[in-house]
Amino acid sequence: MIQEYKESRTEIKRIKDGFYKYEVAFVYNKEKKKTEKKTIRLLGKITETEGFVPSSKDELRRKSEELPKVDIKTFGVFNLFSELMKEEVLSLKEHFGVEAAERLLSFSMMRWAYQTPIKRATGYHAHDFCSEYWATEAMSDKIISANLKYFGENREKVVEWMKTLLVDVPENEQHFVLMDSTHALSVSENLAINAKGYNPNFDFEKQIRLMYLFSAQMKQPVYYRLINGNITDVKSMVLCIKEMDVWDKVVFISDKGFFSAKNVAMIEEEKLLYIIPLQRKNALIDYSPLQRANFKKEMQYFIFQNRIIWYYAYQSGDYKMITFLNETLRVNEEKDSLSRIWMRKICKWRMLFPPKQRPQENPPRQHHVNRF
Repeated sequence: MIQEYKESRTEIKRIKDGFYKYEVAFVYNKEKKKTEKKTIRLLGKITETEGFVPSSKDELRRKSEELPKVDIKTFGVFNLFSELMKEEVLSLKEHFGVEAAERLLSFSMMRWAYQTPIKRATGYHAHDFCSEYWATEAMSDKIISANLKYFGENREKVVEWMKTLLVDVPENEQHFVLMDSTHALSVSENLAINAKGYNPNFDFEKQIRLMYLFSAQMKQPVYYRLINGNITDVKSMVLCIKEMDVWDKVVFISDKGFFSAKNVAMIEEEKLLYIIPLQRKNALIDYSPLQRANFKKEMQYFIFQNRIIWYYAYQSGDYKMITFLNETLRVNEEKDSLSRIWMRKICKWRMLFPPKQRPQENPPRQHHVNRF
């Protein structure tokens, strides 16, 4: 009767007056160099009246295995992208196909949310809710790399897609601001566009330039282009404008270090609109209006970040100039400058009088500054 309940990988043990059925496994012992039997769990007991009676714990285990698996995935990032980029997602799928667009969107999400390299993006994707809707098949680093290569090699399609972002924008609102390019260092030997160039950090290593075109009204980027690191700002701007065909809709805004007669001549030769800030010591700036008594009566102002900004416009040579006065910034700089002068006086006093020879009076106070 007992042997009827004997099955493969099971064992029946007699403990006191009862018989119990166990699940067993056979494991190889490297030290003893032989296979040993290992008891896994109790399956139940065997009685004369009821036969085999399953263990209550084993019944719970079997029922838990029959339940559907629960996978917890993050939802926030997918919800943010899918809600804010509904139109872009649809247009990407129309231009590049559903599969390529979804893989690009999935990797972009993981890159934005976790700053992850390609090899780790697959793990984040598997645990994100986007894997239920976008790129539902498992992704690998090779698949992601191939997908990025596909977009990089189809520049014409990318430009066509970027132009569609402006289709529903009224003509009078299609104005842009071309921002200064961003530099990214790269020592990769597999790229053709990384070249030794110049950047504001005075770094002449191999680098890539990333140029963006922003819509002033839409307040979002509508164009990008990767440019060789050794191409100058003006030439790179011309390449971008030609590709998007927006000659009359772009205003170039540079930083202070860009201004020179040569650079301005190159911009005007390409017939570009531009705004270039100047350094304060530039000879083109006329400070004489600020030296007049009650000069604010002749000036206009606007409020920026809860600060009053005064300004006046004039012609200086061939350039139309606008000078701004930020009194909050002026006061802060004056305070910083005087504080540095005062600290130097304190240090000088301490050097002149060592601790043992120092007079009983305190160091010079602020109203005694002209003693030294």
